[in-house]
Amino acid sequence: MIGMSGRSAAAKRSRHRLLRRVVQDKVVLASIIFLSVLIIATVVAKLVGVDASTANIRLRLQPPSWSHPLGTDGLGRDVLLRMVSGAYNSIVIGVGAVLISGIVGTTMGVLAGYFGGRWDTIVMRVVEIQFAFPNLLLIVAVIYFFSASIPILTVVLALVYWMVFATVVRSAVMTARTSLYARAAHFAGCSTATIVRRHILPAVAPLILTQAMLEFAAIVLAESGLSFLGMGVQPPEASWGLMIAENRDYLEDAWWSVLFPGLAIVFTVLSANLIGSAFRVWLDPRQNTERHVTDDVAKTDAVV
Repeated sequence: MIGMSGRSAAAKRSRHRLLRRVVQDKVVLASIIFLSVLIIATVVAKLVGVDASTANIRLRLQPPSWSHPLGTDGLGRDVLLRMVSGAYNSIVIGVGAVLISGIVGTTMGVLAGYFGGRWDTIVMRVVEIQFAFPNLLLIVAVIYFFSASIPILTVVLALVYWMVFATVVRSAVMTARTSLYARAAHFAGCSTATIVRRHILPAVAPLILTQAMLEFAAIVLAESGLSFLGMGVQPPEASWGLMIAENRDYLEDAWWSVLFPGLAIVFTVLSANLIGSAFRVWLDPRQNTERHVTDDVAKTDAVV
């Protein structure tokens, strides 16, 4: 009971410390607010049933106004509504691909890092082969045999990015496996499943979280590029990359139809990268240990 209460108190202090750092870092806080507003807007629009696909030629290429805050595109569709609909598709694909690739990559990384030997050889050979295989060729091949739908895009992007999770988790698990608490659990007679669940996974969870944010940014960018090339989200569905492709011929006369989707891609990818990079530093045990040592030395010098 004492150990559990001590662990619970330590976790609570860690959450409070993380929240304080988020509040103090205005850039990260702004990034979190931006992504939160984007997610809320997409969910509300989906629940309300906003129609962003109906064309109205009489309203085509209208500049931003009170009735259309971000203007209209070449088919008279509201750019703001199309961006919200495109954000929903990008978030669904990004979150789905991160979940699939994270689960698969983490499982493979734990097998390779904890058990080693044959498991490590098999997993790392598969990773090396896929790293050597051109990702674009894999995506084109899958989309050629299947339709370019949102589920297919989610799965194919997960297939492309699971190796990153596998390599990162493998290195972290190899370090955590030799730690004192893992050895103590092993000598105490705990099963392998218990050691992995209670000691290994909690130790690498912060690294998985930060890597997930970075991979989400990469997947959103990849989905936008595929949609721009015509291999991603298909009309009449909306996607930021597809919006840029549909309106690139009107860039000189209707710049808003290209600029705002492009800015949405930039700010979303930048926000996810900033959050992931900050969490990587804040949740790194080595960084926290060095910071605590520095604080203790400073307090000692102040007392002296």
